[in-house]
Amino acid sequence: MNIKKWWNQASESKALAEQAMEFADRKQLDQAIQQAKQAISLWSKSPNLLERKFCQITMGQLLYQLTEQIRDWQQAIAYAQQLVIRAEFYESKLEDPLIYTDLMIALSLYEQATLLNRKPEYREAIKRCHEELTKRQRYESLLHQARQQESIQFFREANKSYSHAIQIYDRPEVHAAIENCSVRMTEESEYEQTLQSANQIAQRGDFVEAIALAKPATEKFVRADSQAFLTKLNRIVRAKEQFRCGLVSPYAKIFTN
Repeated sequence: MNIKKWWNQASESKALAEQAMEFADRKQLDQAIQQAKQAISLWSKSPNLLERKFCQITMGQLLYQLTEQIRDWQQAIAYAQQLVIRAEFYESKLEDPLIYTDLMIALSLYEQATLLNRKPEYREAIKRCHEELTKRQRYESLLHQARQQESIQFFREANKSYSHAIQIYDRPEVHAAIENCSVRMTEESEYEQTLQSANQIAQRGDFVEAIALAKPATEKFVRADSQAFLTKLNRIVRAKEQFRCGLVSPYAKIFTN
């Protein structure tokens, strides 16, 4: 008699079936199928009448249910793989780092696939997409910062921002922007040197001379700090004229602070 053997098989099959369902609950479908198939394989494919009766009594519909579950899980795995193939297609299209559409579609498809079947490679793909998204956001932020700095004539700072951006994505348009900044940085340096000299003259109280030196430079290279500097000088000169101050004006202290 094989009753003892069948009894052990029934206990082992139930344990394997329980493990399969636990894997399925965690969306680890490959492992679930493996455990379910192992549970089914313990029983003969062509059982005799006694074995069939024993199996029905001890196992009920468990083996049939496992067979049905395996089919459902295999369908879920196949659909998840289709989602991944689509995600890989969109991920392969990533070119312009300022365009997020394909990346976001790929990320969404990988996440949908993981909801069906939590494979390590799917989770790695999601991580990869998130890292790519972070890189693109950092790149876009640096470009935005650089363009703002350019717009207010701070080319040295803009050049730094572009240089950081090109370390993330080596793009020809960023190379062109860096070259443009390099040219304008020469003008910026000349302007700053002139403004520094004018400030030193103003500190001596020679405000008219400081204005005469600074004004041509500020007209050629318009920047907010130069306009503020000229406004301050003109205000002092007007005050001197109104109050007939001496050559050495107390307003010179403004430029020593």
